[in-house]
Amino acid sequence: MKKIIISCFLLTITTFGSAEVWRPFSDDSPWNQPIKSTDKVAPNSDEQIAYINEHFKEKSLLPFGECRLKASIAEWSIPVYYIDSTSDSIKKIEVPAHNSWGKDLKAPIPPYAKPTAAEDASLAIVDKKAKKSWEFYEIRGEYPNYTSGYGRETDLAGKGVITGGSSRESGVPLVAGLILPEEIKAGKIEHALVFSFDARDGYDEFIFPATQGTDNDSTNASKAMPMGTRLQLKPDVDISNFPKGTQVVLEALKKYGMYLVDENDSKTMNIYFQSNGNWDGIFDSDDIEALNRIKASDFRVINYVEDKNKTEE
Repeated sequence: MKKIIISCFLLTITTFGSAEVWRPFSDDSPWNQPIKSTDKVAPNSDEQIAYINEHFKEKSLLPFGECRLKASIAEWSIPVYYIDSTSDSIKKIEVPAHNSWGKDLKAPIPPYAKPTAAEDASLAIVDKKAKKSWEFYEIRGEYPNYTSGYGRETDLAGKGVITGGSSRESGVPLVAGLILPEEIKAGKIEHALVFSFDARDGYDEFIFPATQGTDNDSTNASKAMPMGTRLQLKPDVDISNFPKGTQVVLEALKKYGMYLVDENDSKTMNIYFQSNGNWDGIFDSDDIEALNRIKASDFRVINYVEDKNKTEE
């Protein structure tokens, strides 16, 4: 008698489709407002986009080419841990600041939460039910003995435009504009994205929804983008030949755009994905490479409009 061996392979197929996905902040938050047909392109849009590419050529030492979009999905992005802050298993820990400008924070940090390995050492703890986040910049130490460069508790039921400091250079919450795996899987991102770029030359100006800037004055202020600048992927950019996951991101960049919230040391415009998210079969290397095909000239700058009731303490 011959033995018949049957091998079984488990194939994981990701189905993209509409589903309700959690998003922080109120519906009238600037993070959750699409770009309106009445919103105008900034008068200096062409100049600012050209400056992005000038900086790219200077930094890359290439006389040609353009600055590209990049997925920040690992060490330089934001890890998010979801908790129930009322659970007895989650203890509130005092996290003192280890510098003179920082802020102490008492936060419910689970023992398994780990910051990014990058210099920023960012960390976000979120309680969806309580609509709160506890966010850290440059958190150091091991559970339960931590210090941080800055800690901030944020009301996720509010507008997400905060004053009095945050764990990000622009004053923007860490969870604002962050791309989550469940959003890509659902086939839609219903909020603005955020990005970082290294061409501000110390320019310390900021506009809504940013609430601070921490650099020195710049000699290129007329060209450099202030923190809070909103870019939109031009509506006529053809995205039909991009992978499905990339298309979801690009659709959001057309509908909501992306806000400048931080600086980076690269030659790219980096958008942020949840660094501890499970991206297998949702946003893979093909998506990451495809995203890098989008260049600076595919964007335009949306004109800044002052919000008279914009900030929350």
